[in-house]
Amino acid sequence: MPATEDTPAPFSSPTAPSRYCRRCLYELHGLPQPRCPECGRAFDPDNPASVYTSKRQHTSDKLKRVLLYMLGLWIPEFFCAVLAYETVGEVCSKMLILLMVAGNIVVALSLLARVPLLSWALLLFLVLLIVPRQLYLAARLVMLQSEAERLVAYVQEYKRGSGSYPPDLSGYRFHFEINRKHVQRYVVTPTGEFGLFWYIGTPGTSHRYVSDQGWGYYPD
Repeated sequence: MPATEDTPAPFSSPTAPSRYCRRCLYELHGLPQPRCPECGRAFDPDNPASVYTSKRQHTSDKLKRVLLYMLGLWIPEFFCAVLAYETVGEVCSKMLILLMVAGNIVVALSLLARVPLLSWALLLFLVLLIVPRQLYLAARLVMLQSEAERLVAYVQEYKRGSGSYPPDLSGYRFHFEINRKHVQRYVVTPTGEFGLFWYIGTPGTSHRYVSDQGWGYYPD
């Protein structure tokens, strides 16, 4: 029976409202069954959420989904790029932040230009370039900070027992032996103070404890 003002047009009728496949954006008019002939995706004629009502809706939905995915990756990228200040220094941290921003702008433009393979390949490259190493160095940062606190406690306890700081750290047993190579130097000054210096990712940076200054960091 033909559709009237009181009876909605069938979903497959040419006079039905515009409907598009959510997967391939094929126009779903005049179909004998509720399945896209282009990609095979089924839809529910009674459920408007199973189709797009306009191509603009498809674009908006896709953009929201892409932004959500990218935000989920931007957050760890940015966190790790900022964390690099503590692990590999100020210059490297700024370079990683610049690389992250520039790279993700290219990713966004590629997505808008509908080059998804390039977009996701570049996004994966950025994540792998920034995140794994910085997470590894973050674990090392925590481990070395804990070791440094034990070292400082050892030096201070040694002085309480002998009246002077130890000449070197040969009497200290490292909790993690791998930390030994990251300790740059231990010095006792003529004024009766001591300093302990160690690095995380690059020897050009230096975390430190100086007895008359406390904890500090040189990020270059």
